[in-house]
Amino acid sequence: MPPQIIDDVRSEASEEEIASKPQTPATVDKKGKGKAAADEEEELLRVESEDSNEEDEDEEIGEDEYVVEAITDHVIDEDGNLFFEVKWEGFEKKSERTMEPEENLETASKIVNEYLARVGGREALMEAWREKKAAAAAKKGKKRSRASDANGSSNGTAKRGRKSSTHPATETPPASAKKAEFKPPSGSWEEEVTGIDACEGAEGNVIVYLTWKGGHKSQHPLSQIYKRCPQRMLKFYESHLVFKKNDDGA
Repeated sequence: MPPQIIDDVRSEASEEEIASKPQTPATVDKKGKGKAAADEEEELLRVESEDSNEEDEDEEIGEDEYVVEAITDHVIDEDGNLFFEVKWEGFEKKSERTMEPEENLETASKIVNEYLARVGGREALMEAWREKKAAAAAKKGKKRSRASDANGSSNGTAKRGRKSSTHPATETPPASAKKAEFKPPSGSWEEEVTGIDACEGAEGNVIVYLTWKGGHKSQHPLSQIYKRCPQRMLKFYESHLVFKKNDDGA
């Protein structure tokens, strides 16, 4: 985007206009030239010098410099610096506009002042920015205060739970000892069962009592134990075998 703004104002003097000026009567100077001719020569030299300066100035400007066509908007950053959105002459797309600080627009001060007049003046912009910043800071502080109150750390107004007339330990079972209902896992139980406590019942209706990792206890039909943890059941049988000596001494 263009780094600089110029106002291209030119004034040219035509040699024909100079030549058309009326001449004074000839007066001979020391070198033999008429006074009118000497004045005309001096005027031509002055005009040629001015034209030469203008050409040098045009060469210095070059083709890479741009002209401000209009100021279309503005922003003020967190530090209070004012930037203007510039539409450059010859660039019609909105994406080609740039945000420029005021010091970059010295040669377009008239356009800047006209924009400031339309929006109420520089001081009005800055005052609106200060009010908006103060409101944002107040809102942020209010949110922090509410969060502190919710945690009960800023004052003693945090809500308390309803006080019960009985202690949890007096309930049956104690409220603090209530656990979710235990459900045996799917698949093999060999690694989950820590031991078989007992078996009882008649043939075809035997119930096996298990202890699980974590202390949970449950009871299951013998047929299910044979499927889920047969090795545990085998160890239980081995631990309860009783060997007797033969009375014949064999």
